[in-house]
Amino acid sequence: MAGRVKIQATKIWADGSTQGFTAALNQPYLNKPNDCGTLNMSDAEMEELMRSRISRGWQIMVHSNGDRATDQTLRSYAKVLKELPNRDPKIMHRIEHFTVTEPRQLKTAYDLGLDVTHLIGHVNYWGEAFKTWVLGAERADRLDPVKEDLDNDLVYSFHSDSPVTEVDPLQYVQTAVTRQLNNILPPTILGPGQCVELIAALRGITINPAKQVLMADMIGSLEVGKAADLVIIEQDPREVDKGKLGSIEVLETWLEGRKVDNEEVKTG
Repeated sequence: MAGRVKIQATKIWADGSTQGFTAALNQPYLNKPNDCGTLNMSDAEMEELMRSRISRGWQIMVHSNGDRATDQTLRSYAKVLKELPNRDPKIMHRIEHFTVTEPRQLKTAYDLGLDVTHLIGHVNYWGEAFKTWVLGAERADRLDPVKEDLDNDLVYSFHSDSPVTEVDPLQYVQTAVTRQLNNILPPTILGPGQCVELIAALRGITINPAKQVLMADMIGSLEVGKAADLVIIEQDPREVDKGKLGSIEVLETWLEGRKVDNEEVKTG
């Protein structure tokens, strides 16, 4: 499994944690009415970080949880990308987390050619806290708005931001499809209008992230000429109750066409 680590991007932190009340919001936190969180830097500082790296061929990913941080991120991308018209067009820059958003921001991200990736576990692990303590129902319902990503033709993916949530790709899929909160009775759906179909959710852990890390010619789908990296699972997700997708067991893991055992996967 040598040679499987690739350094592709450099990360910029625009703000902090939504559940930690340090993400930069346009409107105050629900239970901190005088607090909108904090931006980590000025526009000029972010622009210089982007400019210095993009001009050297690096891909940029900006950690942005709050909508105020995303406004800053979009402003900075817009300015710097316009300044660098000869940059490599194959490199897709993105926004990490893209948690609390406003509808206009998705269109702007698409117009700038950006991608997004969601810490989708915000919904099932943290959703109740976001709804009742951190953001309030209206903003919480639009947490990680995958359906709106689709409607705006944004390339989206899912991640865990471990240890914030568990590394569990099939649970990401279940959450994107159902948006059901963990351990809440009666069963509660957070923002049902943001639910997506199974195939769209599966793209969030397969071909879409492959595109985002510029490896779609090698991984992300099963095609002639690509690496035979795959898992064999115990059930067809299309035939499983959507509330049990995260419970499907992985039976085998194959890398480059070779079956590997669990210890080999863990140790690389």
